[in-house]
Amino acid sequence: MRNWTRALSISAISGAVAVSVGASAQTADPPLLSFFTRFCVDTRGDEEAIEKLVLEAPGGEVTITPETDTSPRHLRWEKTTGADKIVLTASSVHFQGESNKRFTARDIPVCQIFDYSHDVAGADAIRKWVGVPPSKMNAGRFDITYDYTYQEAAGVRWGMRFEKFYYTDDVWWLRVTYPSGSGAIFVELSHNNEKTMPAGN
Repeated sequence: MRNWTRALSISAISGAVAVSVGASAQTADPPLLSFFTRFCVDTRGDEEAIEKLVLEAPGGEVTITPETDTSPRHLRWEKTTGADKIVLTASSVHFQGESNKRFTARDIPVCQIFDYSHDVAGADAIRKWVGVPPSKMNAGRFDITYDYTYQEAAGVRWGMRFEKFYYTDDVWWLRVTYPSGSGAIFVELSHNNEKTMPAGN
């Protein structure tokens, strides 16, 4: 594995990342929804697909850390425009499974966005986009988090219990967190899919 860092020029979340998700110019999607759709949804969280898009984009800074014995491969992309900043990360989480092999070990791709421009309309639009009720909601002292676990087929989504995520193939988990203060709006999309199972398992 190579260890390398590339400095690139990328577009800010509200700038020139050209994204088309079927909306007309008159009804353009909020920037955070467009960014999320482009990098997390259209790629299905695949690290290689996200890396390709990031490296082709003009501007910003990308850091790619290779996989080691103690940590997974990790991509981080940061863009600052004035006082605003957006950070995109792509990596995977290893799920060990169970000794009885009913639930096999696998690597679950994770796409995360930290939006310091506080595009609340975009976060609201992402929650509307998923189209299913939250499987869990937590209102804490410093933030409010909505979790959605669902499956989809032919463009139709249906919700599932939160606990099903790790034990059912082809289940998605979306998390949207609104900070109560000046922190970033946080969006995370994970996909538990048997096809992500490591070789040899």
